Amino acid sequence: MILLLSEMAELKADTSKNASGVVIESHLDTQRGVTATLLIQDGTLRKGMFVTAGGSMTPVRIFEDVQGHVLEEASSSSPVKITGFDKMPEAGSAFCSFGSKKEAEKAVKDFIRSKPEESSSQEKEDHKKEEKIIIPVLI
Repeated sequence: MILLLSEMAELKADTSKNASGVVIESHLDTQRGVTATLLIQDGTLRKGMFVTAGGSMTPVRIFEDVQGHVLEEASSSSPVKITGFDKMPEAGSAFCSFGSKKEAEKAVKDFIRSKPEESSSQEKEDHKKEEKIIIPVLI
């Protein structure tokens, strides 16, 4: 049913754009640093670009597919591993890629400025915990 609906809606990715998508998971690799697995939903990610996910950022230097093969570029529907984030990106958060470090730094600053401030610890306790789930669909 999902495939039929996506075909009817003519969902297509634009590979000429900078990549965007979702952080699937992130962890601290003791030898490499903060590593995240990203699912590219639209556009193309190339070595040398910069990726932001929430308030974290990294240059795309160590760039691999999920089997550990080194990549130069990847496009839509590709899960990739990127190493070198300055902070741990949150699983389920959106990521964007940029051609220059200046653009990426501006996006991180804008995200931090727009992030709502929690006024008290009581408000934090009142909110229910939210879990984000990604459902992969094999075509």
